[in-house]
Amino acid sequence: LVNVHPDEPQAHALYGDLLFGDGQIAKAAQQYQRTLELNDNNYKVWQQLLACFEQLGDFTKLDKESDKALELFPNRLIFYYYNATAAFQQGNHKKAAATAEAGVDLGVNDKQVNVSLYNIIGSAYYKQAKYNESYAAFEEALTLDPNNLLVLNNYAYYLSEQGDHLEKALAMSKRTIEISPNNPAYLDTYGWILYKSERYNDALGYIRKALELSPGDGDIMEHLGDVHYRLGNKEEAAKYWQKSKDSGNDSVQLDRKINEGKLSD
Repeated sequence: LVNVHPDEPQAHALYGDLLFGDGQIAKAAQQYQRTLELNDNNYKVWQQLLACFEQLGDFTKLDKESDKALELFPNRLIFYYYNATAAFQQGNHKKAAATAEAGVDLGVNDKQVNVSLYNIIGSAYYKQAKYNESYAAFEEALTLDPNNLLVLNNYAYYLSEQGDHLEKALAMSKRTIEISPNNPAYLDTYGWILYKSERYNDALGYIRKALELSPGDGDIMEHLGDVHYRLGNKEEAAKYWQKSKDSGNDSVQLDRKINEGKLSD
């Protein structure tokens, strides 16, 4: 169809939909881009194109194209989500928070997207060390969807990192593993909160299980090393810290642990 009608936008959009449904995401994006070159006034095609870039993890293109989509369709809530996501993934936390807040301020009745926007706001403010604003955003998200696993996990983890409200963090994290007991990220968070609560023996089992489910995760390896260190297993701690580094974890804190052979307070 596109060979016979190369200048027909709907032909390219249809081909893009079929490619998208078949999991050929990069090729689908090419067809959606061609559609928009011929006619950029179809918000559904813009939405599909942005979904492609999100799935591909191409946040540079997602940022650029979602900027264009927002200019054309400033009342479409989903475009605020994609734009804020792109900004957050690229480390532009101020833009991420501002865009996500502009989205929720539209007042569009779409619970799922609004929850995602509040999650971005909470995460972006946390990265800027604006902890009260961060926690308030997560509370708004949970008001809309009390059992949203991503929000519960993020909120609980951020609370534990600051040592704030550990019992509340533990309760939220426990809910995630009750609902999704084999998710390594949720198990790691729960174990990490136990670690922060100085319940090292309890933490060990959960973080070890998380690593069994996600054996290449450098963050989980580092956490497991920390737990072993607190339990007095210094050789095991050193082993997992080195494994974490070998997996690609390049944090300054990890290098310090490896070089000094210990955890600093």
